[in-house]
Amino acid sequence: MPLPWASARARPRTRPTVRRPPTDPPPSTNRSTGPRDGARFVLRHGKHVKFYRSFSQGRKPSLIRVDAMANGRRLCAAPFSWENIMWGWLKRRVTRTSGRYGKSENGSAAVEFALVAGPFFYVLGCTCETGLLLFTEYVLQNSVQEAGRMVRTGQVTSSTGTTTMTATQFKEKICENVNIIVDCDSKVTVYVNSSTSFAALDTLVPSPIAIGPVNGNPYAVVFTPGGRQAASTVIATYDWDFVFPFMDFLGNIDSNKARRLQAVAIFRNEPF
Repeated sequence: MPLPWASARARPRTRPTVRRPPTDPPPSTNRSTGPRDGARFVLRHGKHVKFYRSFSQGRKPSLIRVDAMANGRRLCAAPFSWENIMWGWLKRRVTRTSGRYGKSENGSAAVEFALVAGPFFYVLGCTCETGLLLFTEYVLQNSVQEAGRMVRTGQVTSSTGTTTMTATQFKEKICENVNIIVDCDSKVTVYVNSSTSFAALDTLVPSPIAIGPVNGNPYAVVFTPGGRQAASTVIATYDWDFVFPFMDFLGNIDSNKARRLQAVAIFRNEPF
């Protein structure tokens, strides 16, 4: 027995209508071929979002967005543009990301290290290069002192004033220890000269920084060890090319792009 308040005939469901601009024709509803005006459907956040193109006369084709709630009770129509869609998506994305990572401290140490890693390794490299430069100069000075002792004791010059060692052999004596660090055979310049007194030797010997290659040309060989009780000097130089940039404050040649290391020994020969 039907209920008294129930209708004898069920009411047919009516499809909600959507208000559209008066210049836009309604979209096609042919079920066999589907929408003919390029309409497409997207399901997003529980809403059926329908996009269709309007082909109004007298203006360019535009896009109209029609949003309908899932239950079909609320309908709204608004102009659609890809700029608004992308801008809204970007704002939502930034809000979620900032809320998720804004208070997080994970990876902060890695970020801080990335900020200071470049200056740290640069200073570390400059410190290592400066230490190696000073160590090379110390080894070169020690080798010159040992070679100068040979001149002073008559191992290079006989009692008659005749040299018993050539310039190449004398340079090899200096390079015995220096070759461990640098290329001594091709980059070290050796200068040996002597005079009757230290005053005369001072006017004869040039500045140590001027002894070395000039514009890529090797320095002229000077090898005059001197005889008994002669004032003698042994000078060796090496041109150090900087590896790290901004080291020109240590340079003294080639527009401060390199530093000429100098090792000097001045003495009077013994009466051998």
